[in-house]
Amino acid sequence: MKIFALALLFASSLSFALNRVVEPGTYQAVDAETGTIKATLIANADLTAMFTVMTPDFEMPAPGCVGTYLVAGDFLKADVKCPKEGLEQIQVTIDIKNVTPESVRTEKGADVDVMIDALGTDPFKFFLRKIK
Repeated sequence: MKIFALALLFASSLSFALNRVVEPGTYQAVDAETGTIKATLIANADLTAMFTVMTPDFEMPAPGCVGTYLVAGDFLKADVKCPKEGLEQIQVTIDIKNVTPESVRTEKGADVDVMIDALGTDPFKFFLRKIK
């Protein structure tokens, strides 16, 4: 009976992981290393997205990057067009395996890895929190 209960628990947690859903809203990500890189992602219910980023040396021009997003397993992937020469199209991938409705509502936010194709393949550590 104990093995059956463990198997059922494992199966239900696996199906939850395969069916992740991102709650629509506005999210802010701050880099974990310096706290000086801030990105905002607006995820809409119709799977459209707006993305902006600000660093000490750079700010994405208004209105920011616009496009679409999807959730595939443990990853949120956004494909957006930006109003910046040399960065006209970027793909942002966020590892959301550590994200829960509770963790993104904490003051610090959920610990996530963010990959931006324009910056290479190495992930950057960020804290992601829902602000609206």
